[in-house]
Amino acid sequence: MKEMYNLPPVDLLCKSEDAGVTSFDVEETEYIKRRITEILKSFGIEICSISAIIGPVVTLYEITPKRGVRMSNIRGQEDDIALSLKALGVRVIAPMPGRGTIGIEIPNHKPCQVRLRDVVETTEFQKADMELPVAVGLLCGCDRCGLGAGNTSFALRGDGQPA
Repeated sequence: MKEMYNLPPVDLLCKSEDAGVTSFDVEETEYIKRRITEILKSFGIEICSISAIIGPVVTLYEITPKRGVRMSNIRGQEDDIALSLKALGVRVIAPMPGRGTIGIEIPNHKPCQVRLRDVVETTEFQKADMELPVAVGLLCGCDRCGLGAGNTSFALRGDGQPA
């Protein structure tokens, strides 16, 4: 007979003071959207729209390029965008999976700390229909990210080599 395993209580984990609260400045977000538009325009890259999805550590600026704009042109401006925004780093996601857009991730000036408890105590994680759920973190927009490790075909050791 298979025994059911009871997980330890969540209150063993540290509680985050700012759980679910993402610190951001609306004016700063609008400024960055304008700057991205200006930077791309200076390289002859026109866009139709730009929106921001704010996460705990990075903000994803999702742009819709005008017809005829090559993704490689935008991807090639990654360093120029980082330099112009004085950002620690910029990541261009071209194309965004399942969308007709391009993403530009920029680190937040005031990142929020994400604790394991923030992810583990969510209803989604508690009711996950997985044999071995693993809490991964939060995505942009503060969506919880989990992974079912019960059916993975491999695991990685701390040094990144297959176990």
